Amino acid sequence: MQVTCRQFFSKLAEDITWEHDLVENYGIPWLAPGKGIAHVSDFFGVVHKEFEIASFDLISFLEGNNQVAVVCRMKAKIRSTGKPINGLEVHLWTFDRTGKVVRFRHFVDTHQHFHASR
Repeated sequence: MQVTCRQFFSKLAEDITWEHDLVENYGIPWLAPGKGIAHVSDFFGVVHKEFEIASFDLISFLEGNNQVAVVCRMKAKIRSTGKPINGLEVHLWTFDRTGKVVRFRHFVDTHQHFHASR
């Protein structure tokens, strides 16, 4: 199933918290926490600029209460450094009562992403 940008952004709350509870992003541009649709749009701009994605596979979905966790495997290269990223990630989506995404968080190998970004 393909989703357009308009469809994706229509599912986000205007005041979405992106990378919630991230204590430190270590200067990794694609892990910068922020709020609002504009921040999410900036995130995708960074991903488009920096990532050459070879594969992005959704492995499983875990659901409970108002959250969905998606286990993913990504293989990519960072364009600005030429360094690879290869590993599992978990994307945690939190929804409000209307079905809008109010919080999002990537759980990644931060050490690998830090080194790939340098």
